[in-house]
Amino acid sequence: MWKLNIAINKNQDLIKMIKEESLIKYVMVGNNDFAYRIPASYELEEIDLLNQYLDQQEIIVNMTKLFHNHELPMVKQYLLALKDKGINTIMIADLAIVQICRELNLQMQIIYNTETTITNQYFDYFAKQNNFYGIEVAKEINLKEIKEIVENKQTIVGCSIQGQIYMYQSMRPLLTNFFAMQKQSFEQDKQYYLFDEEREVYYPITENKQGTHILASNDVCMIHKLDDLIDVELDYVKLDAYLYKGSDFNHIVQLYIEAIKLLQANPEIYQAKKTEYFKTIKQLCPYKQFSTGFFYKTTIY
Repeated sequence: MWKLNIAINKNQDLIKMIKEESLIKYVMVGNNDFAYRIPASYELEEIDLLNQYLDQQEIIVNMTKLFHNHELPMVKQYLLALKDKGINTIMIADLAIVQICRELNLQMQIIYNTETTITNQYFDYFAKQNNFYGIEVAKEINLKEIKEIVENKQTIVGCSIQGQIYMYQSMRPLLTNFFAMQKQSFEQDKQYYLFDEEREVYYPITENKQGTHILASNDVCMIHKLDDLIDVELDYVKLDAYLYKGSDFNHIVQLYIEAIKLLQANPEIYQAKKTEYFKTIKQLCPYKQFSTGFFYKTTIY
């Protein structure tokens, strides 16, 4: 059975729960200077303290930002600082980081995750050839395709089963510009949506110093489909806290832990309760919509 990878916010109750749970193998954190769309921005000192606090779990530092030339010195210093703090595992999208690690002779465990393009088994071959630790598959492929990748894997393979699906990003401050044209104030902490009249759906849209981000109308939620996932021998499944309010994500993690353990111990009882798990998550987060994402969709070329 797979282990959990939790992309966390800064909720202390969540961190305490994670420390005590052996089912959780990885805890993923990041900083806004080095990663996109993270639940909370952790400073280096906070990452160090978290690493010291956790006993059973391994820290993954999210570095999935695409970097410009002027940012490379900052990236080098950050990688050296992480290594100095005993952090050995990073998640990347920009292959420049691989070259930097080679130049600095840093033996980092690299998980390759571009969010959208890792769609076939040759990405895993590429990862193996370059001594990567593993890959995280795109959220836009289905269970059949994921299973084919896993069956031919040479590194660890993970996927996201709870959280946002990224659609679009611009470096431009589109919300700021829009509200300026409307002569209205843009409230940074307020949640905004784009409405699609044709499909009648709302797309969450956010803005920060990295630019403007548009997400799919539904978060993926697979708590009621874990029995379909069990035959896909993934090394980890990820739960992402991005844009969840308060302690709602704590409850979601607790529900997944309960559901996974129940599926292991008594599949028949899980079958009877799985719809209830899904309904509970929907009730917890009325500000979000949920679906099974692309897991059951036919890929169209």
